[in-house]
Amino acid sequence: MDLTISLMNGSSLRPEHDSATLESYGLHSGARVNLLVTTPAIIQVFLKNDKGVNSTYDIKPDETVSHFKSRVEERERVPVSQQSLVHEGRVMNEGKLSDYNVRAHSTISLNLRLRGGCGHFRLIDISGHSFISS
Repeated sequence: MDLTISLMNGSSLRPEHDSATLESYGLHSGARVNLLVTTPAIIQVFLKNDKGVNSTYDIKPDETVSHFKSRVEERERVPVSQQSLVHEGRVMNEGKLSDYNVRAHSTISLNLRLRGGCGHFRLIDISGHSFISS
């Protein structure tokens, strides 16, 4: 959670990023403090699969890519290991969705990363001789 405390004197305190004491902001024992807690708004985004079909997801911008991939796996039946999510040309690997500029009505592309390779094969010319194998 990203917490910002706004003070009456116009200063802002961000406890996660600030090591200053409350006294250094003019708050002393017995001071009255009003606290307003807000949660990030839920927004709608679209996931476009490899067939061009869109699915709608309700997300919070601070949702992690990892959590979103888990939701995609559950709903689209595509294992996380085979997902490549792309937004605005950037592959989404880690961090928060907001780190990739995902906002309301954004479209995230789901590309498949298929694992494995082709099996052994043999090409045979018409004379019956094998000339390439792997």
